[in-house]
Amino acid sequence: MKRIRYLAVSLVHAYLIASASAQIAPPVVAGAGAFAFPGPPAREAFVVAPDGTPTKATRPPLLRLQSEVLGRAEGVDNFLGRHNLAADVKNREMFRLLNPYVDLEQGVIQAGTKVDVFSVSSQDPANPNNWKYAFDTPNLIKYPFLSHAEKARELTAVARVLPTRAFEKPSLAAVHLETTANLRFATETLEARSDKLTRLEFAVAQYQVEDASKQAADINAIAQRGIASNEQVLSASVSAMVAKDIANRIQAGRPLLDMKTLDVNVFKGDSSVHVNPLQVYVIPSGALNTPQRWTFEQLESFFSDFSFANDASPVSQAIPTNFDPRVCIGPKNAVKGMAKLVAERKLTSCRKPISVPEGAKAVLTFRSPEDVASP
Repeated sequence: MKRIRYLAVSLVHAYLIASASAQIAPPVVAGAGAFAFPGPPAREAFVVAPDGTPTKATRPPLLRLQSEVLGRAEGVDNFLGRHNLAADVKNREMFRLLNPYVDLEQGVIQAGTKVDVFSVSSQDPANPNNWKYAFDTPNLIKYPFLSHAEKARELTAVARVLPTRAFEKPSLAAVHLETTANLRFATETLEARSDKLTRLEFAVAQYQVEDASKQAADINAIAQRGIASNEQVLSASVSAMVAKDIANRIQAGRPLLDMKTLDVNVFKGDSSVHVNPLQVYVIPSGALNTPQRWTFEQLESFFSDFSFANDASPVSQAIPTNFDPRVCIGPKNAVKGMAKLVAERKLTSCRKPISVPEGAKAVLTFRSPEDVASP
């Protein structure tokens, strides 16, 4: 048991050391400003049947904040419906508050517009019919972490009754239970403080909670029918500890994000001639390596949330490193295509930003065409 705890803690300790040495710089990412939601936060959800009849939800739906770049013009009501949201007054107001600078000419979102939305997950087991959801207020800023806190409590309840024989080593049962406890602490803390987060902070915290939750759920399922491996349990443990670290930072009033300034160059072949215009795409390693855990819309949202705002090459930007990012190059405005490559496990040219001393810039160099993805 001590050996397993040592390994898990060592991995997180390495993460924390890297975090402490990372540069803290203002993020240069579209949509990174603070939220502005008036009124009390939503606490109740209602399932709206196809005939329009609302029924109070028995449990919070799995709600997530995600971004999308529209490939074609679309009415707001249809857009909300695609995200399993009822087209009612409160949800329309939620959309307006999230996207105050979007020009809604006659209720239509124009093609090429990047928008944010609180989306009900299509993977939510509580909504097998994909019915639409309504809420008691437009202020949904706390709801994603409220639903994840409920999920964490359910994961803990299952983990408590798993027998030690369901793990590769008996001591891993306690490690897994601690994982769910860390996840519960993180989600409950984030729920209480989520209205203080910037858009970028919210996206990072949300990803980390989702990643830990998905891994913990996988272990519960595996342990109920087979044997959970040492690698699976330790991976989930590290993910949950990173989520807990984010929550601890919020409580302590410390910077939530570890930002690294990254210079990216794309050269033609072996020359020093820059190739442009191209896009620098950023995605968490957990999503890149295990795309089966994520919906296509979530993969799209990661690229929209974390990728560089300006064209390459050359280009420089501060990116968050809390979630172990991977950086890759592709055509401009190709989020859907890049997400498709990830889903099909065909995006093989991504790289990890190198570690550099504090105060130094990290530099990544790519060569065209061999290092440029072709969606």
